[in-house]
Amino acid sequence: MSDPVVENLIEQYRERSRLGVLKYGTTLDNNKLSLKEWLVHMTQELMDASLYANKMIMVLDKFDMDDAEALKKEIDSRS
Repeated sequence: MSDPVVENLIEQYRERSRLGVLKYGTTLDNNKLSLKEWLVHMTQELMDASLYANKMIMVLDKFDMDDAEALKKEIDSRS
């Protein structure tokens, strides 16, 4: 049995990898960063992720909403 959520994420990983190779000219496997450089990069990415999550929380708070369906209805009503 195939899980469409998992399949969708796998496809997103493949596309991200393809774009990364185009942008940086290498794969993650061939990237020769030091352990510290990898950890710094990961920390920066996690900081970005926390900013994105906080932005979404602020948007939900602004509309006094606590679920994605309510937000979708609000967005659709403004279109």
